[in-house]
Formats: sequence, C-alpha cells, structure tokens
Amino acid sequence: MELTLTNIHGDIIPNASFGQIKDAYLELFRLKGSGKFFLTIMNPIELELEIYTQSIVLIDYGRYAYDGPGGGAEVLAIRYEEGTILPILEEVTNLLDGGDDEKLIALLKTLPKPKED
Repeated sequence: MELTLTNIHGDIIPNASFGQIKDAYLELFRLKGSGKFFLTIMNPIELELEIYTQSIVLIDYGRYAYDGPGGGAEVLAIRYEEGTILPILEEVTNLLDGGDDEKLIALLKTLPKPKED
C-alpha cells in the first residue's frame, strides 16, 4: 500500500499496512476523545481521509488548497455511528489506495448515522 498513516499521537507511518491502519483505528476507538483524537490516511495523490470516532472528512489536497471546513477541498464530511467503519475499513483503505474517490465516497455514505439520544 502507498498510504501514509498519521496516528493519534502524530506519528507518521509511510507505506502503512492495513494491519497498522486497523491498529490505529482501534486505538482511536478505545481512547475516544470527544473529537480531539483522530487519525489520517493519505494516498500519493494527496487525497486524505480524517477519521474521528463519529465523523469522517475526505480532503483533496492534490487539487485544491484547503481553506477550512466546507471549502472546495473538502470532498465529503459525514457523521457515522461509532464503530461501524471497522467492518468496511479494509475496503475503504483499498479504495483510497487505488485513488477511486467516487467509489470511496459512495461507500462512506452507506455508513449508518449516529443514533439520536
């Protein structure tokens, strides 16, 4: 895989394996920090996936200058039910690694939304 992983501690892991990405996600899930902890996965064309415990942001740094939330570089921002990305995490990373952003976006949109209290 040609993905670069940045874990919740800020450690940058080039050419991260799926096992390393999964371990980083499980650590994020265990530590849940009210949104202050997140991990990022970036492919070689600078499409980055920021994963929080209940939200995902897909940012295209390769084509756009990031100008903040909701700007042109933010391709997708969704909330999802905590933990539900784990069963599809491998498919998500494979699509990101392959640069297939349309299929990646379609897959991420299928994640269940958080339950309202």
